[in-house]
Amino acid sequence: AETERREQTALLERAQAVGKLGSYTIELRTRVIAISRELARVLGLEGEAFEITIDEFRSRFVHEDDREDWAAIADAALLSGGPMKIERRSNRANGGGIWGSLHGEVEGDAEGGPRRGGGAGSWQIPPAGRGRQPPRSGGGASPPRPP
Repeated sequence: AETERREQTALLERAQAVGKLGSYTIELRTRVIAISRELARVLGLEGEAFEITIDEFRSRFVHEDDREDWAAIADAALLSGGPMKIERRSNRANGGGIWGSLHGEVEGDAEGGPRRGGGAGSWQIPPAGRGRQPPRSGGGASPPRPP
């Protein structure tokens, strides 16, 4: 069973690397996000899985101009449960820009309240000289993806 779990984990990590797709889980009681190895790599870190608080993630990896909008969308989903979709500009650890698309869902606890969230995210690094596309304004509307 342990060998099979390791093989499945390795397969998932390879698939995420090829697709530039990382995964995350959020424990709502502690407000801690567990970031997968591939998501860490895309964010410009060494590629090791790590944990970070929601507030620290927002301050380090969400573009300054998009933080309020990003927080409103995420907090609404985290409070009410159900699906979540955020497409906004992000920052890499080295200061470079990246376009992020997070999709996830918030699971409920036995009493029906939100307990845990999780999902996947994909990112595109804009070509040199293209800049980062600003998001559209509006409650939760997703801006078009960069070309």
